[in-house]
Amino acid sequence: MAQARMYLTGLLSGVERKNGRTLAEHAGDPAPHKMQRLLNSYAWNADLMRNAIRS
Repeated sequence: MAQARMYLTGLLSGVERKNGRTLAEHAGDPAPHKMQRLLNSYAWNADLMRNAIRS
């Protein structure tokens, strides 16, 4: 859940290019592997993510 929160925070940020590498850098990760795993391996539930971001 924390990685998803960092991903969505990156999407909402002022980062100019929003790709796995730049969003990982914005989140403080040294490499994009965690972001790539998040996007390629997990099922998304929009309602759960919305609720997590709101809280």
